[in-house]
Amino acid sequence: MDLNVIIEKDSVRDSHEEILNKVKRCVKLGFKEIGLSVCIDGSQVKNIPIPPQMSSNQIDIGSRNKIKLYSRLNVAVDDGLQLHKLGQSPIAKQYHLLSLEPKTEKVFTQLLGGNFDCDIITFDFTEKSIFSWRKANFSLPISRGILLEINYSQAFASQSNRHNLFCYGQSLVRKTKGKNILLSSGTSHFMFFRGPYCVTNLGLLFGLKENQSRDAVFINGINAIRHSQVRKNPAAAAVVLADELLPCEKWVEKELVTTEVTDQQKSLSPEKDCSDPKRAKIDS
Repeated sequence: MDLNVIIEKDSVRDSHEEILNKVKRCVKLGFKEIGLSVCIDGSQVKNIPIPPQMSSNQIDIGSRNKIKLYSRLNVAVDDGLQLHKLGQSPIAKQYHLLSLEPKTEKVFTQLLGGNFDCDIITFDFTEKSIFSWRKANFSLPISRGILLEINYSQAFASQSNRHNLFCYGQSLVRKTKGKNILLSSGTSHFMFFRGPYCVTNLGLLFGLKENQSRDAVFINGINAIRHSQVRKNPAAAAVVLADELLPCEKWVEKELVTTEVTDQQKSLSPEKDCSDPKRAKIDS
């Protein structure tokens, strides 16, 4: 899955036809779950654009392929007050995913400290980082299921950008030990899209293990969507349908069925009358 296909940046949104072509391109490369990103600055928190209104039914890709489209709001934050306004915005809650891009050390520390809940923390690695990676502690975001995103398209701009991307990307992988990493395109240009298996191989260059790199492309994005459901409605998200379980979680369904059968057998078995102490002693 690719959860960062940019369709709006600098207050300019792609046309319906352009968005459709981008989605078709991703599907052709092999992606079945796509996130359409709207990128804004912290100063635009009061005037957040409405989510893109596009359904998978509008895309003619054949009956064999089933795709899912998600709306994503990406906010570049440089002040803690902007986080407060973002949390009160009703339009922000209409998006499926919420990602934050810290622009200052203070906001970066607030996000790592759990002062604001989001689904994805993304970074701009094209410039020299202002964050102290040695002191950064990602244990709290990881324990809460927040993903840390690396956008591989930043490597295609220039040689210096490519150097910064791999330098800081490897630092992020070392600090997190490869946990909760999400690999996305983070681009709006067709020529920068890559297929899922190509991105998986690219993850090895960041220091991810083979299974971690595969999860960063195929699995971790599902966890971000689940985290979004819990964040917006904790009570309703407490129930997870068996159809939504990952292959590695199918044992949960088997355990539930076994427990249900055991409970039914106990309800059908005759209860022993222990009112008579002599009879209870004989039964024992």
